[in-house]
Amino acid sequence: MSRTYIKFKSTNREDEEQTILRILQENKYKKRESQGEEYYQHGAGIVTSPQLIKYTFENDTIVIESWVRNFGFIGEDSLDGSSQIFAKKSAKGALKKIQEGLGLEIIEQGTLK
Repeated sequence: MSRTYIKFKSTNREDEEQTILRILQENKYKKRESQGEEYYQHGAGIVTSPQLIKYTFENDTIVIESWVRNFGFIGEDSLDGSSQIFAKKSAKGALKKIQEGLGLEIIEQGTLK
């Protein structure tokens, strides 16, 4: 598992969740669940790998994770690197829209391995 993550300080959970859901919907992300994990997926893997975004609230922090499915749908890949560039570019664009929509300062970002 390798995912890109961004953490923001939450100031109004209800408004922030509505903003995230609106942006995901505008970008055609659909709610999915697998093995007890809820996330949002864009694309079915026909043209490019599916792009996935998950958000959680941990106390006063919003954690947003994003990744793409590897070809063959086995495993995950963070948004770093040059493989699957079109899928990663699309997911990065959605993350940027969420960041701009929230208008919150990033307190931490990186890659979960």
